[in-house]
Formats: sequence, C-alpha cells, structure tokens
Amino acid sequence: AELRKWRGDAISLEGKQVQDILDDLHRDVVDVDGEVGFKRRIYNGTRSRAVETFRVVGVWNDEEERYHLYITNL
Repeated sequence: AELRKWRGDAISLEGKQVQDILDDLHRDVVDVDGEVGFKRRIYNGTRSRAVETFRVVGVWNDEEERYHLYITNL
C-alpha cells in the first residue's frame, strides 16, 4: 500500500525484477508487493495484457544459501 524506507543497508526495489536484486539482499525475511504482467487468452481475435499485484515473501535458507520465495494474492 505504501512504500517505506528502511534504515541501514536498505535498497530500493521499486521498478526492479526479483532475479536482478536477490544477490544484493542481506535480510532474513523479505516482504514486498510485486506486479506480474501476463497475456490473457485470445478473445474476439485480440489478446490483451494485464498486470496483477501480489505479495512476495522471501525467507533466507542458511543451509542452501538462497532465498525461498513465496507469492500469494492474499
């Protein structure tokens, strides 16, 4: 709903794709709203595009040394 600025080593995620910023993250939990663009099915000979907003949560896994990402519309 509202973009907040965090103190410390916070980086701006606005306008960036997840795979481009994962190496720059240093937090145990990442919780952001993300937009996903997709093409709808063909209807009356035209295909439209749409954008939906989802919540993306990333949890750092020490054993695998990577984030586990979860996406939800709730």
